[in-house]
Amino acid sequence: MAPTNVKPITFYGQYLPFPNPPKVFILLKPLGIPYNHIIKIATDDPTVENGIKHPSFTAINPNGRVPVVTDPNQNNIHVWESSATLQYITEVYDKDHKF
Repeated sequence: MAPTNVKPITFYGQYLPFPNPPKVFILLKPLGIPYNHIIKIATDDPTVENGIKHPSFTAINPNGRVPVVTDPNQNNIHVWESSATLQYITEVYDKDHKF
């Protein structure tokens, strides 16, 4: 369980058509980590404001892919790619080693 003084992390992703963001959802919920969810749209069009190729998102993840987690509790670090994101969350927040 995450400490009560934890600021919500920002989670970028959606369930479909992306296969990897649900993995992050599955981990965040049982660990009780507060988060804000920002839905990203699968499009290669960089003019779509909430698309994965929009400059505001590629500034966070140059690959333009989801999932991405931004953690204000760790100097606003951006972590992307599902395996790296899962590893980061468990190393930082799973103090009881549930996962």
